Amino acid sequence: MKREKILMSQKQLQRYRVMGLVEERRITLREAGEKIGVSHRQAKRIWQRVREKGVKGLIHGNTGRVAWNRISEVVREFVIQLSRDGYREFNDTHFTEKLREEKEVEISREAVRQLRRGGGHFSETETAASPASETSGAEGAGELDGFLGWESPSLVGTGLSAWLFTGGHG
Repeated sequence: MKREKILMSQKQLQRYRVMGLVEERRITLREAGEKIGVSHRQAKRIWQRVREKGVKGLIHGNTGRVAWNRISEVVREFVIQLSRDGYREFNDTHFTEKLREEKEVEISREAVRQLRRGGGHFSETETAASPASETSGAEGAGELDGFLGWESPSLVGTGLSAWLFTGGHG
């Protein structure tokens, strides 16, 4: 007999274990609902699905499916390439407007923002200055020339870092 692998979250696994206790009559459905944090009525629905479909009854029906509104890979690459090449200095809103007007690409500003950040593009107008880039007094003016890196609190644990170009002006 061929075994099938099923990927489950910890929450789904916990629900399955608790419903196993119900099946063994070690706890009631009401107690099961309390253990998994749902109402008695919802526990009854979960129990019915587990009885009918087994462990598959706990897996959401859309698991593994592609979202209906997913941006195609072709459009993704097109937007990222344009962002790098001709529209690097545009902020996300302006870039989104130009995509609609000039390229006839309908995409939300938020989707553009996510693509640009995922593509490693940070608009100059949206990059925050690092506290380390500020120099004090006239003796430090114009001396920083290169890249400074810092770990932003919002990036801790993400494996990402931020860089600031501090080009000399003199």
